[in-house]
Amino acid sequence: MDEFEQMNSTDSRSDVVDNNDWFDAKGRLEEVYDAYLVIAQRISHVEASMSQMQEDITVLDDRQSRQLAMIDSERTDVSDNRHVAQLDIARQYVSFVEQDLFSLAREEIVVSFRSRSPRHEWIARLIASVCAGLFRVGSDPVLLVKSTQHDRVLARARDIRSQADRLNLGYHWDFYFKPGRQLDEAWQQPWGRCDPAHATKFLVAPAYVVDGTLYQRQWVYTVPKNRPL
Repeated sequence: MDEFEQMNSTDSRSDVVDNNDWFDAKGRLEEVYDAYLVIAQRISHVEASMSQMQEDITVLDDRQSRQLAMIDSERTDVSDNRHVAQLDIARQYVSFVEQDLFSLAREEIVVSFRSRSPRHEWIARLIASVCAGLFRVGSDPVLLVKSTQHDRVLARARDIRSQADRLNLGYHWDFYFKPGRQLDEAWQQPWGRCDPAHATKFLVAPAYVVDGTLYQRQWVYTVPKNRPL
């Protein structure tokens, strides 16, 4: 083979190598782009979820303000300092449920949510489970959810219960609930965006009652009456 043929052969092999490198690079770029699309889709989904959750927080904050204003306007025994203190405990309890527990459940659901059921329903179910562990009278508060907020939430629940204990009044968190009924607005309020005209499905958080006086209504999750409970 003369020198000219050898040069052509070398150039041909070089072209093959260059082409292989180009296809390899193109394949890697396509993989990176596909991964980018998946991540972008997930980010979009999380942003949409966070936007909806922010709407829920706004609704809860507004409802909390109206509920506390109603409690203040209806109290007739505010001369008793212990009942004035109970008003403060009720405010703390409302804030705890609608902000702390909501934040805790939202964090957990965002990380592990896999159900086809509405996300806000599973947030409410998780809060219901947490409340059962924190406010059952006669047992120490228990928080089984593993979360970065675990210690803070458990400490605040213990503090609320401790304040109520120190006032030495007959109090309890009322868990009595029956599903499939019309919401009793004197004793219950709808959770988040739930419709008060719909049927009750499950208890989210208990009522707070002191010496037979209701300081905070139950939070209840409702669904349309034609939907199975």
